[in-house]
Amino acid sequence: MEALPILILLTLCLCSIAIPFIIRSFIWNSILKKLYNGQYTKAIEQMNRSTLYKLLFSEYERNYNLLRTYISQKDVKMIKTLSTEMLHSKLNPKQAYQVASLTFFYFIEAEDASTCTDLLKYIEMSGEPEEIQYDQMLYRIIIEKKSEDIDFLKSMLEQKSDKNDQGMLQYFIGIQYLNSGNKKEASLFLNKAKNNLKGTPYHKKIKELLV
Repeated sequence: MEALPILILLTLCLCSIAIPFIIRSFIWNSILKKLYNGQYTKAIEQMNRSTLYKLLFSEYERNYNLLRTYISQKDVKMIKTLSTEMLHSKLNPKQAYQVASLTFFYFIEAEDASTCTDLLKYIEMSGEPEEIQYDQMLYRIIIEKKSEDIDFLKSMLEQKSDKNDQGMLQYFIGIQYLNSGNKKEASLFLNKAKNNLKGTPYHKKIKELLV
């Protein structure tokens, strides 16, 4: 009989742990379903208005999930607004790195030099060496308009068989030739990239560069 109260107490403790987790999973799956169906506005409304969501998810988690949603929408303006707010709040180094790593490529594409400079600092402090090297290279090519990574990217290109991978490398090689003023080589690599990146946003971008 003495074991019964202990068993009841243990059961209650387990339930107190499990129930919030179950509710949290249910809420997040509801949001994910909307995102998968392209219902971004409804997903954002749920994240902003749901009391349970605000209770069961930390402020950082809520903002990070919202940031990922804006990225799915390709809403560069809101990506910049929210990521800036987050990086100026009290984030630990790991959280700041996650925000910087998640958004860096979008600001590279937008050629936002000041934002990329700030984000790269967070990545350099906490990122893996391979990611740091790659992001530094993108910064040199797109922001600083340098052309010192052509040979390195050509060596990488020789090892790739996937057309999308080849296309991206050819694109960055072509951009560097444009940076250096070598229009003939730029045209050669950008045309190859255009063929390999059909059906992607880069196809249109490359066509504009080739005009």
